[in-house]
Amino acid sequence: MKMGIWQQIRKTLSDILVSLSHLRNGEMLSFLYFLLIATAIWFLHTTQSELQSTITYPIHYTELPGHITVSNRLPNSIQVSIKDKGARLYAYHFKRKKNALNIDLMALKNKDGICRVPTKNFESRIYNQLNPSAQILRIQPDSLVVYFVENERKNIPIELNADITLADQHMLTGEIEILPKSINVSAPSEILECIKTIETEKLVLNELSDTTYASITLKEIDGLRFEQQKVDIMVPVEAFTECSFDISLQAIDFPQGYSLRTFPQKVNIRALVRESLYPQIKAEDFVIGIKYEDLIQTSGSLIQPQIISTPSDIRRLIIKPGQVECLIEKL
Repeated sequence: MKMGIWQQIRKTLSDILVSLSHLRNGEMLSFLYFLLIATAIWFLHTTQSELQSTITYPIHYTELPGHITVSNRLPNSIQVSIKDKGARLYAYHFKRKKNALNIDLMALKNKDGICRVPTKNFESRIYNQLNPSAQILRIQPDSLVVYFVENERKNIPIELNADITLADQHMLTGEIEILPKSINVSAPSEILECIKTIETEKLVLNELSDTTYASITLKEIDGLRFEQQKVDIMVPVEAFTECSFDISLQAIDFPQGYSLRTFPQKVNIRALVRESLYPQIKAEDFVIGIKYEDLIQTSGSLIQPQIISTPSDIRRLIIKPGQVECLIEKL
């Protein structure tokens, strides 16, 4: 069997490298001089000789309408063994990407939904790109099999796959937003039944110090067609500071005629708050108290104060002391 063009080149280069490894500097110059002459003669010979080579031809498929999909994976290229003069084979290799085969999938669709196309049918198209002296010896694979399936549509939520860290003294001020939160996808019903969420590619954001926006690609799922390939992400971030107030304890749900006495009468609260909201936060915004039901069910006199209400954007609220002494007084 004749060696392909690229196999011949690789073998020749390998033989040259072996020869060079045994030569000294003076011998090297003489060798290289004669090598250049020999290479030129060899190249001229190969370009005029009839050789065989396998060339990869890319395949471009036309888009299908949204209600139809192909359920099997189609090859993105075919391998064509060609016999021709060496110079022309070189040219075919360099032009192969420009000479891609365009296949109209809808033109192949039949009533059964299964189409088998012998790749030999593409010979005429390939010959149109070759010199008349060329001969096609073989095409691999020998056929293309296409399974057409009618699609159904479903709205599926997006799941964010993210690794996010914040800079020191910064906080998330809300939920991370995904826009849109869900998208419509098309696929055969047996595939749609198994899909609960569509995950994004991994999003990595480090040391965020401000609200950040990003666009992230959705992970492809075989057999599914997305109405869009990306979603937008908004990560709300702001610097925080600490607020501190002394708050009087309140009697919560005490029966009429009863009052609460605590020791101490006030507790200190510390909390994290967004810098932009800090000027608006007041002690009156916090209600810390003792519930009557909790107190009467406590065996001792010490009880933990309860957070009744706080501003909505408060984080990590700490009450000190953690327990206070309580007395129920009858008025």
